[in-house]
Amino acid sequence: MEHLWLVLPLAISFIALNMTPLKEGDLWWHIKVGEQALREMQVPRFDEFTFTAFQSEYLFSYSWLSAVCFYVVYKLFGLSGLVLVQALTGTTIFALLLRECVRQGVAPSFSAVLTLFCFLGYYSFGSIRSQIFSFLFFCLFFLLCRNYLTQGQNRLWLLPVVMIAWINSHGAWVIGIVLLGIFLGSLLLERWWNPTLELSLRPMLVWMAVTLLVLPLNPEGLMVYRSVVAIGSNSIVQQFISEWQPLVITNSVSWPFLGLLGLWIFGLAHTERRPRIYELFLMLVFAILTLRYLRMMPFFLILAAPIVAETVGNLRWDELHRRLSGFLHSGANTSNPVNAFANSIFLVALLGGMIGSLPWVHLSVLGKPTSSLISSYFPVEAISKLPARPTRVFSLPEWGGYITFSLHPPTTIFADGRAELLPHAIWDDYLTIATTSTGWDELLERYQVDTLILSKARQGALIVAARHSGWISIAEDDVAVVLRKEPE
Repeated sequence: MEHLWLVLPLAISFIALNMTPLKEGDLWWHIKVGEQALREMQVPRFDEFTFTAFQSEYLFSYSWLSAVCFYVVYKLFGLSGLVLVQALTGTTIFALLLRECVRQGVAPSFSAVLTLFCFLGYYSFGSIRSQIFSFLFFCLFFLLCRNYLTQGQNRLWLLPVVMIAWINSHGAWVIGIVLLGIFLGSLLLERWWNPTLELSLRPMLVWMAVTLLVLPLNPEGLMVYRSVVAIGSNSIVQQFISEWQPLVITNSVSWPFLGLLGLWIFGLAHTERRPRIYELFLMLVFAILTLRYLRMMPFFLILAAPIVAETVGNLRWDELHRRLSGFLHSGANTSNPVNAFANSIFLVALLGGMIGSLPWVHLSVLGKPTSSLISSYFPVEAISKLPARPTRVFSLPEWGGYITFSLHPPTTIFADGRAELLPHAIWDDYLTIATTSTGWDELLERYQVDTLILSKARQGALIVAARHSGWISIAEDDVAVVLRKEPE
């Protein structure tokens, strides 16, 4: 029965992520950056995708490696390959966490349920984009440091190796430095509290120093921090990007975080095990960060899974524990032919589901086109109906990346998901146009916009106003209308 518990959360995560369409707008411009980087054999330094910031400096260097990976996967395996990377990355993270929970002696059933609960929180953030590599690298950092403090396993030499990949893949590498600082500080406090502690401080100091020394191994060199500062200090990002907003407890996305935090507090109140200092600091720091920035929730879930498992999984439950254990382990006697057969059928069903969820397989079975792997949020059909590629497009920033992917060159856009790229004055002009405020049509003329790709759900007023001002519809689908200015 144990092997079924271990397979269950991994099968569910693999199937769920394989069946999740490509829904992140940033993915699409990353693919174009990867294409450009390989074509020119250097990391691009200037923006070519927007006409409002054309040839302005942009720090593509912070994620060039993930961009190249996305382009290579897309070139070799198409959209199906991107979906598979999405599934493999997420499943790898939770396989590592599940292994860590079980390694601590926690029952496989409880480890599996807890891991699956963490996956539910991760799922909203698990669509393929450069950030999913940060989740994987953070998980590796956490487990390497944790295993050294708890088991004395000195594999800390892997930290700088992972950091070299991380610092070229996504800007959240700074979270890895914060993580190392918490582990190091906790170890110092533990040695001060317990001078007889046999765990050596030297390996942590040495490999943390080496990890810091490899930070300049990025096209930006010693200026690698600039991208982090540019995004973290940008008021537009803080105000309008939902993932940079504080966590809202009434939003169902936050419930796995709140549930896990509550379960940990419950465990602390009832366990006889003294928590380690690093556990307290990690849970406290990342809980505060998650409450302030929603995008920090996956990092909290990753480090919380083994900590909560060890805190709660070995509690001495009363009668409730006995009954719950009896329920979880019912049918575990595989010597019974009926139970063994049922377990085998269940395992085959899980493996069959994993195979059936592969993009190539389920597209073939359902008779769907490859384009169905793209979220219906994007105006896929409307763009495919365009008689010619436009020059300058005004649209939702969330659609900007996909429009760039589909039509660049020669098409350039007003804005995309890189909110930090444009100055406040440009965003003010965007809002004037989007809300059809006074002078919106003059702004379109001033920016020489020749095409509007507008959302039916979110830009209905602009669609009506544009049609009244002489813009005519040239393409349409369920989510968007494409308009061009009628010649005078």
